[in-house]
Amino acid sequence: MKSPLKDPYEFKSLAVLKELFPEKSIVDSYYLQSGQIEVGLAAADRLVVAHTSKYPVYEFWWTVKQGAPRIAAMAQSVFDQLEEEMFPVLQENWHSYKDPIYRSALFFILNRCSEKGLASAGRIDKAGFNPICLSRLRKFQTDNLYVLLDKTPGISDR
Repeated sequence: MKSPLKDPYEFKSLAVLKELFPEKSIVDSYYLQSGQIEVGLAAADRLVVAHTSKYPVYEFWWTVKQGAPRIAAMAQSVFDQLEEEMFPVLQENWHSYKDPIYRSALFFILNRCSEKGLASAGRIDKAGFNPICLSRLRKFQTDNLYVLLDKTPGISDR
């Protein structure tokens, strides 16, 4: 299983980490962002406890675990209606919407369409949102990934 979010960096270290942590291992990750490593390890039968102090990252992964198909449907609906000139406005304001499902859909769209892989920064390229990434989001399901919000500054802030 691959992460539904894109990451600007390719983590080729996933294969090495799978060797370091044998199947059924418990792995703590203290820098959850795109989930590329965490989802890869969870899909490879490791129990992953992913920490972040960034609430938007936590909220996205928590809501995806609760209802990925609903977020995928919302993301498709929103993306179909978005004009390209709206992206900078959304980059500044996406976090102010009250509905967590809508915020997660916007977070997904903006991450996928940002050249930097960040919801709030980077030039927009609508080609980042495609049927493959939407399918990956819709089908996302893992029982081996636990996401925790660290409320005190620490390792995940670095």
